[in-house]
Amino acid sequence: MEESLHLINEIMEVHAKFIQLNYDHWLHYEFYTWQWWVLMFILIVPWFIWLAVLDKKKVVEIFLYGQMIFLFTTGMDAIGVTYRLWYYPIKVSPKLPHIFPLDSTVLPIIYMIIYQHCPRWPLFLKATIVMAAVFAFIGEPLVERMGFYTPLNWLIIYSFPIYIIIGVVCKKFIDWLVSIRQKHER
Repeated sequence: MEESLHLINEIMEVHAKFIQLNYDHWLHYEFYTWQWWVLMFILIVPWFIWLAVLDKKKVVEIFLYGQMIFLFTTGMDAIGVTYRLWYYPIKVSPKLPHIFPLDSTVLPIIYMIIYQHCPRWPLFLKATIVMAAVFAFIGEPLVERMGFYTPLNWLIIYSFPIYIIIGVVCKKFIDWLVSIRQKHER
């Protein structure tokens, strides 16, 4: 038991050192760089665009879909960073997940726009496949070149089916919830 407590204390000390180093790096090498400003822009501006094109009659359904996307993408990024599949050199804040603006804004908003404008499965699948191709084969190399993303043990070809699966699973779940609501409204 004492050995376990010693190891836990050692983990806590290393974690505290990690937090301090992470903060120092962010403050001196990330904060107020052009990449940081781009991430801030990406974190805020797309929401205004989304509000302008949003079907207000379906806001709860669409927003729930977007929140599911957010949970999936944030979870996937946490797994990827934890297992050193990729790394994000620039963060908005040392307290937020690494690529928070993309996971919380860009991806959910684009998925939500597709969900709203492509309610039928065949069109939804086509749009999601095109979006997945753009994200995987254009977006990821672009953010890598811009210094926002560094793949370590990851190939962009792996991302393509994941983007599709995330959209399909979330739509299937929301469609199921909507069908339950519709049954009880009758």
